[in-house]
Amino acid sequence: MGIIKDTITIYERLCEKDYRITLETGSSFLLRFDKKHYHHLAGYHYLTDLVGIAAPPYGKARFYRHLKNNKLPEAQITQSMLFPLIAERMTAFGEIEKILSASDCKIIVAFNKNKAGSDIEAKFFLYHRNGNPLRGSVTYYSLFIGYDPLGDTYYPATYLVEHSTKYVRGQVLLNCKIEQIPRA
Repeated sequence: MGIIKDTITIYERLCEKDYRITLETGSSFLLRFDKKHYHHLAGYHYLTDLVGIAAPPYGKARFYRHLKNNKLPEAQITQSMLFPLIAERMTAFGEIEKILSASDCKIIVAFNKNKAGSDIEAKFFLYHRNGNPLRGSVTYYSLFIGYDPLGDTYYPATYLVEHSTKYVRGQVLLNCKIEQIPRA
């Protein structure tokens, strides 16, 4: 199985559940993965050298179905000159499941994009860290959570693999509990 097929398999598992996230403040919200979110989480928007990949003309949910059903060859995508920009993200796609594992003791970040010098539109992010920033080598696998006030819904906005404390530094950290709820 190739790297893209691996991400599809992982994403299918993520879509089988909803994730109730309860903050230490007592407020909670439901995070839901939909097929249309996969495109941005995997980083396809960076592959601007391939026609119809960075901005699929038929929509992101259909793009996902095409990948899943082998109507869009993996070799076509991995041959992009820009694929190295997303290769690490795709290789580490399984970290999203670790980030969302059920637990009573997780840290969620109330994200302020100005403090991070970022354009990411997100209300929160959850992360899994490997290494120690005080010892030099650190990798943050971060799932940013957006909020749509029109539908009053929370969604996975983007996923990043970062080798610095850029997104954590200066942010408000809160304890949270994550519950996985099977979809009906």
